[in-house]
Amino acid sequence: ITAAIGFTLTDGNSDTITLTVGADAKREWPKWKLGMKLAILYGETEGEQTASEWIFFERLERKLSERATIFQDLLLEHDEEEDLGMRIQLTVGYNRRLVKKENFELWGNVGGGVLHEEFFDDAETEAIAQAGINFTWQITKQLKYTQVITFYPSLSEGGEFRMYWESVFTTPISD
Repeated sequence: ITAAIGFTLTDGNSDTITLTVGADAKREWPKWKLGMKLAILYGETEGEQTASEWIFFERLERKLSERATIFQDLLLEHDEEEDLGMRIQLTVGYNRRLVKKENFELWGNVGGGVLHEEFFDDAETEAIAQAGINFTWQITKQLKYTQVITFYPSLSEGGEFRMYWESVFTTPISD
């Protein structure tokens, strides 16, 4: 389990407040892996709300071999500033390790599923595809870099897509 908190306060040319809270939990068994993430963001500029959102992500993987898994992803999201009441995305797919070195791993994944979005004035459900990469680089014994990039093109509206991008440096702050 890892957790993060961030707070920014500026006073002067502009008055801003930003608060971010995050948590990441993972559990592994011989054939299964479960990961969950929660991120919350709130912001104000000059007394006006500029950000108010939360995102929950869950991934369940079933190991097929040392180089392959199948997965199920669930995304739940709410974003007041984007007039998004709720986004629910469920995808399933295949994950394959493409490169494994002593301190570096690269995985690729493909899949598909369904996306349901409820904006404050409209709702829409559509089929989506999923393609992405996930790599981990153990820079030092204590410092790790993780990069996740996932592309979700709409299967019903040509040219429409969503993208998820996450870059994380992780290091322990105590034993």
